[in-house]
Amino acid sequence: LAHRKASSRSCGFVEICQERRGSKSIWVKNMEETSIANGGRVKRKSAQTAQDAQLARALQEELLRGNRGKKPKCEELGINLKAEKEQAKHAAMRESPKKSRAGGAASNTEEDFDDITEGEPLMRHWVRRNEKGFLEADARRGCCVCDDCAQRLADEMINGSGIVVIRGAISEQAAAQARVAVNKLTLAEEKSGRRVEGELGPSHRRIWNLLNEGPPFTTLITHTLIFKVLSRVIGVDFTLGSFSANEIGANCPQGPAHVDYPYSMLQSFPSDPMACQAIFCLDEWSAAKGATRVQLHSQKLKEHPDRDEKLETVVEGKVGDLVMYNSLLHHRSGPNSTRNSRIGLLGQFLAKYVRPMEDQVRGVTEKVKKGADKRLRQLLALDCPFPILDPTAGTSYD
Repeated sequence: LAHRKASSRSCGFVEICQERRGSKSIWVKNMEETSIANGGRVKRKSAQTAQDAQLARALQEELLRGNRGKKPKCEELGINLKAEKEQAKHAAMRESPKKSRAGGAASNTEEDFDDITEGEPLMRHWVRRNEKGFLEADARRGCCVCDDCAQRLADEMINGSGIVVIRGAISEQAAAQARVAVNKLTLAEEKSGRRVEGELGPSHRRIWNLLNEGPPFTTLITHTLIFKVLSRVIGVDFTLGSFSANEIGANCPQGPAHVDYPYSMLQSFPSDPMACQAIFCLDEWSAAKGATRVQLHSQKLKEHPDRDEKLETVVEGKVGDLVMYNSLLHHRSGPNSTRNSRIGLLGQFLAKYVRPMEDQVRGVTEKVKKGADKRLRQLLALDCPFPILDPTAGTSYD
């Protein structure tokens, strides 16, 4: 009887180990530790082994849900369970009204999950390389763009294809609100005769000084996703160089291939990234409506493109998508062969040491500056004034 009791006390434990950052998987290792009775190791019964395996699976799933330990890298969070797919659908349906009212990520519908086939991993942090060759994250599937996601997107802009897209970064309601605001500004310019014609002709229009209109523009330019990703590309204290609405009207011709400011003003380029562009899609961006064309990986060439260079990749998007790319990437607007215009909000972001393309401090009204939050103050460089040269200080500046 004593021998049986000693044998029954043999037990096992599960050690869950997560490899360092950059590992390709999360592994669970079962380690068995048995007591020694009568000088020999007692084998674990098959029933106990099955219980340990079941416990290991339960603990692994708990870790994957983020309820225990450090959150693993986002690309490893796939779960091939039909039940998980259904739960994600229902959770998305419950959360969508809250996000819509808050102007957050686009609301989820059953159609958003239609292209997720059974057996395909349902990514809680959904980042993947699409068929065109660049990375995209999908906020409509619940991707919150954690630190690992943001770093992957930043690396893609620097050393990868040069461009990323976050699907459903803002809700359709928020995009529609911004679209209405742009339309009001357009009508006001036409009535006052101050319409600014774009460089592509009468069907191309640019609207500047959006920050002076306040929300929704001041809200969008300080979007969390912009700060999460671009701070890893051009530094945590990056500033705003320009913010405007760009309308490609019906039958507008394609633009020339180019790089953006400040690279457009330089003949040689430094090794560190100096600038990035971010575009909020307020309309559907399709090839027929003149969606942006790019040459993937061209930012690595560090050279100006030929104006007539053929750019092969069309970056299409839906209402609410956020497109971000390295300003050194070769790109152009495509021709709009439809009867409808497409509008995007273009934000130009610069490393702190780069002179802005527009004088943001003088161009923005005092009302906007006084009501600016921490992020907007950073973008306007309000807390980084030029030094005052005091002649009474006895310092020579010669």
